[in-house]
Amino acid sequence: MFSAQSITLVFLTDHGTKETMHLDHSTMFEARRLAGQVLRAGGGLYIRVEIDSGDFVETFDEPGLSDVSNGE
Repeated sequence: MFSAQSITLVFLTDHGTKETMHLDHSTMFEARRLAGQVLRAGGGLYIRVEIDSGDFVETFDEPGLSDVSNGE
């Protein structure tokens, strides 16, 4: 079980599989930035990412993450 302070990233691949990453002691800003970096570096492998903070879930599709890298 993960602590209440952890954030979970769920990456959906273009093949329909899911990969998860757990971030302990991270902020939502850091999670959004990491999600954007992984989507861009994945070269189309990942098509969507969900950021689950425990209180709510944010979902981003690959094209909509262009603002994440610069902190906007």
